[in-house]
Amino acid sequence: MYHSKGRRVVELGVLAAHLQKGCKKCGAVLHLWDCIQERHYGLGSILYIKCTICSYISNIPIGKRHEKNIWDMNTKLGAGIANSGIGFSVLQMLFASLNIPGVAAGTVKKRDREAGKAIESVAQKSCNDALDEELKMNDGKVEIRVAADAGWQTRSSGRKYNSYSGHSVLIGDKSGKILRYDYRCRKCRLCENAKRKGIQPIDHDCRKNWDGSAKAMEPDMIVGMLKDLEKENIHPHELVMDDDSTAISRARKKCDQTITKFSDRNHLKKTFSNKLYDLQRVKKYQQLRGKTITHLKKCFSYVLAQHQKKPEELKKSLLCIIPHMYGDHLACPSWCKYKRNPANYIPRNLPYSRYLTCLELKKDLEAIIQTYAQQAEKLSDLGSTQACESFNHIVASKHPKNLYLSGSESTSFRIAAAVAQKNIGKSYIQELGQ
Repeated sequence: MYHSKGRRVVELGVLAAHLQKGCKKCGAVLHLWDCIQERHYGLGSILYIKCTICSYISNIPIGKRHEKNIWDMNTKLGAGIANSGIGFSVLQMLFASLNIPGVAAGTVKKRDREAGKAIESVAQKSCNDALDEELKMNDGKVEIRVAADAGWQTRSSGRKYNSYSGHSVLIGDKSGKILRYDYRCRKCRLCENAKRKGIQPIDHDCRKNWDGSAKAMEPDMIVGMLKDLEKENIHPHELVMDDDSTAISRARKKCDQTITKFSDRNHLKKTFSNKLYDLQRVKKYQQLRGKTITHLKKCFSYVLAQHQKKPEELKKSLLCIIPHMYGDHLACPSWCKYKRNPANYIPRNLPYSRYLTCLELKKDLEAIIQTYAQQAEKLSDLGSTQACESFNHIVASKHPKNLYLSGSESTSFRIAAAVAQKNIGKSYIQELGQ
C-alpha cells in the first residue's frame, strides 16, 4: 500500500467519478487505500490504483485536464499568481506551510503565460465594453471627457525615474471605467541573455517596446491611447490630468489641437503642499510648521471646492487665505469661522492658537498664493484623476514594487489583471474559464 506524504488539491467530483467507473479491465469498484503509486504534475497527480479482483493497475487523475494534457488546477494556479500579486518564492513558502508538494518553477511559468494571455483577452474585452457604456451614458456623443494618469513598477522619490516598465490608462468621466490602457517596457531577459552570449534568442513573446527614459513613457502612452480611440471615431476633447506639460503638448501636436486640458485637484493640492514644505526647508520659518501647513492646505482645499465654475469668487477667496492666518478677516468668505462668532473666535488650527506674526513669511506665502490666483480661470474648473490613482493601487497590489518582473511578460499580465478588476470587479477571474 502506498503511503502518500502531505496534502493534495483534489477535484472531488472528478476523483469520485473515476473511482465509480471502477477497474478498466474487470469493472470492480476501486478504493483509494489500494493506491500503490502516485505521479505528480504540478498540483495535479495520477494515482495508480491496483484492482483487488484482477490486480490490474488503473490510472486515476485527481482533477480535470485540457488541451495537451494540461491540468486545469495548474492553469488556475497561474491565474491566481497574477491575481494575488505573489511571486514564486512566496508561493513555495505557502505550499510548504500547507504541506502541499511544491510545483516546479518551469511549470508555474508556463501556466502563468497560459493564464496571462486569457487575462489580457478579458481585460481588452472589458475596455471595449466600458467604451460602449461610456458612449451610452454620454447620450451617444463621440466627444467624451477622460482622465489620464500613469504609474511605474519601481518606487520613485520624485527626483529619480529609472523604472524598467510603466503603465497608463484613460478612464471615462461618466462610467468611471478604463476605456484604454497601455504599457511600456525597457527590458527583456531572454533577449539580453542571448545578446550577452552572442547567440540568437529563442522564439518567445518579447514585451520590450521602449528604449527611451521612464519619464518619457507617460506622454507616449497617452498619445498612443488617444490615437487608438480616434481610430474608432471617438474624440476625447477634454483631458483631465496632472500638470505634465509634455503630455498635453504632445497630445495636441499628434492627436487634436483642440483638446482642452483640466487640472486634477488632487495633484494640485499636492503641488501646493510641496511648495509650502520647500519654503519651510529653505527659509526655516519657525511659524511654518506642520500645523500651519495643514491649516493652509485645508483652507486652500475649501476655497477650491466652494468656488468651482466661479473664477472671480475663487480669486478673491484665494487672496483672503493669508490675511485670514494673520487675523485680518474683513474679506474672508463663508468658510471662515470668525464670521460666525467674532467675539469668541480663537485660531485653534494655528500653533499655540495664535495668529501668525512673521511679516517675511507673510510675503512669501502671498507670493505662492498669487501664482494660483492668477490661474483662477483654470482652477475654477477642475477634474479628478482619483479613479486613475485607485487603479494604480490595484496594480501595486498585483505587482508589488519590490518585485522585478519587467524582464518577462508577467508585468503585462498583472497590469491586465488590474484593468479587468477595475472594470468588472474581482469576479473577473471567473470569466477566465469560459
